[in-house]
Amino acid sequence: MSVARRLSQLVFERWLKLSALMKIVSAATAIIGLILSGTQLYTFVSDYFTHRAEHKRFDTAIEAIATATPGYLSRGAYKLAWDENAKGLKLAPDDENLQSQQVEIAMRWLENARLNSAVGPKTFSELVQPLEEALLVRAASAHGTQLANIRAHIGWAQFLRSRDGVGDVHIDEEFDEALRVDPHNMYANVMRGFWILWRGGTVDAARENLDAALSSNVDPNYAARMVLAGLLNEQADKYELAAVEYAGRIRKLGRDVDRWTLDKILAIYEQGLENPDFLTQLTHIATSDDHVANLEWALIADIDEDRRRNGTVLQAYFLELSGKKTEALTIYQDVVGASPPFGSRAKDFAQAGITRLR
Repeated sequence: MSVARRLSQLVFERWLKLSALMKIVSAATAIIGLILSGTQLYTFVSDYFTHRAEHKRFDTAIEAIATATPGYLSRGAYKLAWDENAKGLKLAPDDENLQSQQVEIAMRWLENARLNSAVGPKTFSELVQPLEEALLVRAASAHGTQLANIRAHIGWAQFLRSRDGVGDVHIDEEFDEALRVDPHNMYANVMRGFWILWRGGTVDAARENLDAALSSNVDPNYAARMVLAGLLNEQADKYELAAVEYAGRIRKLGRDVDRWTLDKILAIYEQGLENPDFLTQLTHIATSDDHVANLEWALIADIDEDRRRNGTVLQAYFLELSGKKTEALTIYQDVVGASPPFGSRAKDFAQAGITRLR
């Protein structure tokens, strides 16, 4: 064998050995690559599902808060609602639903602001500060009806501050701005009407706002409550007569009124048992049939038997005026028969009625 051929054979044999070694190395590299890829895949999958589980827990927590808060709000537990919603905002400060819910809580709490001598804030200023701050933040991005609602409630917060003797409040300005944005806004109208009456304004000065509030279908029971509360703050005849007038309109609208307010309306009517001039003034603000219906409505209040007889005998009086004299006489006689022997306002009034009709 020639030297050249022998060298070729040796090179070929070495190549075969090297080729086999390379195959082993390549195989090992491939196996290592698979192992590393598998590890990376496992890490990726594990991280994905861990992140997904954490995200799900986060969403569940936010959803639980968003669900629980309206329940507190509907029961009038405003502090619980506020605190619960604050937990959600701490977790998700940019959550639109939680931000909107915070504003809703603030407005409802301001509408029903009360001070408790045992627990909680001792002044209105302390109570309204965080609520007003939340509304001011939201007002920066709100518009239309929402902005008008917010500005009206900021005005109401300013009014509550004024009750603590705080000066430099901007009550009129806030209400005016709310009405500039939305002239028919119920909250701005009813709060402005209440504010006019609160500071001693006339019924005529507040009437435009009160009428606009009652004509709205937004939160109708709140509108009714505020209209009557504003008129019942004063005890002068002109305010009390207006309260009866508006009570009749509210009754016809089918609005709900609390029994405390109905008690006050009945008390206004009861003045007529001893004050003929006031009774005559009552006849000028509504029809006799309306007065009968108003009294029937007012008698829903939690009252004793004496006051129930007062309302009943006044119904008989207005029935008499409307021409239903037989029905009126029967009621007068029933009231006399049911009254205690020592007499009462209702009994005296009924006996006078019997005398007239006979």
